[in-house]
Amino acid sequence: MPEIVFIAIPLIVLIVLLKVLFRVDGRYKEERQARIAELGITRTTVERDCPYPDNRNRKTILRHGPCTEYRLEIPGYPYRWKLLMRFDRDDPRVENFWLVETDGVLPGRLAEALRKIKARVDEGFLELEGDERGVAAYLDEWGGAKEVDRIYGFLRSVSDGL
Repeated sequence: MPEIVFIAIPLIVLIVLLKVLFRVDGRYKEERQARIAELGITRTTVERDCPYPDNRNRKTILRHGPCTEYRLEIPGYPYRWKLLMRFDRDDPRVENFWLVETDGVLPGRLAEALRKIKARVDEGFLELEGDERGVAAYLDEWGGAKEVDRIYGFLRSVSDGL
C-alpha cells in the first residue's frame, strides 16, 4: 500500500501542474490572437532557415523549419533588408550576433531603428526583414499580448524609419 501512495501523490501533483500549465498557455494564446487582430498584423507559420548557436565551433547552424511570421503590410515598401541573428564570431560582418543584409544604403532613420533593435534584443530567436510587401518579424512565438506589443513596436520602428 505505501508504494502506491509514493507513486500516486507525485502523479497527481504532475497532473495538476500540467493542467495549470496548459490553461496558462491557452490564455496567452488567446491574448496573443486578440492583440494581433487589434493591431492589424498578419500572423502565419512559415518555413525558413532558423539560426541556432553552435557554441563548440562558434558558428551559426541554420536549420530549416517552422517559425512564426508577424507581418505589417505596407504595399510598395521601398527597401529590401534583413536583420539576421548570427553567432559567427569570426565573420567581420557580424556585430554582437547580428548581421544586416541590404540591397543598398538604408536611410538614416531606418538604420538607427535597426541599431536600436540590435541593442534591445538579447534573448530568444528574432529576425526582421523588409521587402516590397512591408516589414516582417520571424520568431519562436511565446508570451501573450505584451510580447505581441513588443514585436509590433519593432515593426513600427522600422516602418516609420522611412
